[in-house]
Amino acid sequence: MAGNGMKRRDFLKAAATTPMLGAFGAALYSKESHDKAAREEILQIGKEVSGTNPNILKRNYKRIGSADDTINIGIVGCGGRGKSLMRSCGFYPPEEGEPRGLEGTEPLNLKLTAVCDLFQPSIDWAVKASGGTAKVYRTYQEMFDKSDIDAVVIATSDHYHAPVAIAAARAGKHIYVEKCMTKTIKEAFEVRQVVKKAGVVLQLGHQNRNSNRYDSAMEVINKNMLGDVSLIQCYTNRNTRNGAWVYDIPKEHGPMNAPSGPRNVDWEQYVINTIKRPYDPNRFFRWRCFWDYGTGLSGDLLTHELDVINMVMNLGIPTTAVASGGVYHHKKYVSLMTAEGEPLDSDEPVPEGAIPRPDVPVLRRDVPDVFQVVYEWPDRDLTVVYNATLANNWGRAQIYLGSEATMDLTDGVDVFADPRSKRYADWLKSGKVRPDEAMLSYRNVAGKGVEAITAATAQWTVAKGLLYTYRGGRMVSTSYLHLKNWIDHIRDNNTDTICNIDDGFQEAITAHMATYSYLKGTRVRWDAENERVLFDGQQSEETPKELVAIG
Repeated sequence: MAGNGMKRRDFLKAAATTPMLGAFGAALYSKESHDKAAREEILQIGKEVSGTNPNILKRNYKRIGSADDTINIGIVGCGGRGKSLMRSCGFYPPEEGEPRGLEGTEPLNLKLTAVCDLFQPSIDWAVKASGGTAKVYRTYQEMFDKSDIDAVVIATSDHYHAPVAIAAARAGKHIYVEKCMTKTIKEAFEVRQVVKKAGVVLQLGHQNRNSNRYDSAMEVINKNMLGDVSLIQCYTNRNTRNGAWVYDIPKEHGPMNAPSGPRNVDWEQYVINTIKRPYDPNRFFRWRCFWDYGTGLSGDLLTHELDVINMVMNLGIPTTAVASGGVYHHKKYVSLMTAEGEPLDSDEPVPEGAIPRPDVPVLRRDVPDVFQVVYEWPDRDLTVVYNATLANNWGRAQIYLGSEATMDLTDGVDVFADPRSKRYADWLKSGKVRPDEAMLSYRNVAGKGVEAITAATAQWTVAKGLLYTYRGGRMVSTSYLHLKNWIDHIRDNNTDTICNIDDGFQEAITAHMATYSYLKGTRVRWDAENERVLFDGQQSEETPKELVAIG
């Protein structure tokens, strides 16, 4: 857009939710009539092939039943993500004020009646957010046995997702669970079986499915604008310690059995279903850095990319996965505090006189900070390549490479005609289309939007649709929309949410294939007929050496 003299901000305002011709964007204001005609001719591309992606219909689900009845919910995991989800449900301490992205939204008519967490300050925050009425449960089992909840939000570390979800389903509770749905392949099968048997409504926490921008991407694919798509590239780039999961550790940490000092962490319960290690606050507050509790880049940030690609392309589980990477940059981190004893944020400039915190060991992660995966779908003649670094912030987004055109999701949805395209050859020859300028552009933002977000990691999450989208020119929290979709389906007794148990199963298997490939140093294959994961070189008729645990 730089070449036509039009300011980016004016362009974004003019382009809100409207398909535009990138190379002829100024036609909205001053182009001659023949240029307008050319624009309309190019826009006819979308009318040549019809088709509707079912995921568009799922995102625009309209509740049938009444919202007058109050639904009682509980939350297991009241940390950073748990607090964000509670805010999106309308629960927050009065002094915080209404969260951004909820202005003018429909109330969900929920009551937070039960909370469970392993860190006392998080419990205190959640009770206050409930208006002081929520009951505290020390274990999730006790919550399901004794509480009056209808549904539960699960925002724990990854190693607790499946155990809590399985217990919830068996207790007949509807489930909202953060990604990755499970920590292991075995758990993915177990969760799917129990949830389907119970008939409860499950929503997997991929809130970016609610971003408007992906509707346009689905339309481009449905209308075959790209031709044969043989390669998709997707990325994650961050360059902050917080972006690499080196989160703050509060002064109030300390195990319940500590001989002195704070006793706010239920460490014994935290490690009850994994390797029993001595208390280490890094492993509790920075759990994503460790395989014992997390699923690495594949189960965390890669799943956002895969979920969008699967939503746009309807791919399902890949046939093979090959992964590589390592801990190349964030090899260790020494937590610091001021000379007065106040903890310092990991990305905060280090003041004079800062010293290491004696209460926090040196962090040495075992989860990679550089990671790449190659997935293959031979039945679709398609390869998907993902690469990530948590040590560089260069902005990159998904790119869909087709025989006739390329779709780039960096700044919205931009479609570029391929210089060797046969379909667009006449337009390229006549100059109606140029290969170095977007043939079609879709923008789903308005006003300042992303420009108002200054932190690098926050900019990344906004651009990926992880925080906000736009409805009628108003910025709306995608987490709110995702939770509303779940609640609407509960009220309608409809299990086909926008990211349901089948989507969750596909996501878990696909992510774990990459993780296992990295950890085992081999290609991993999905035997779709028998629904099992195999090492490369293992014949399907042999006794399968199925991978059932990470590490």
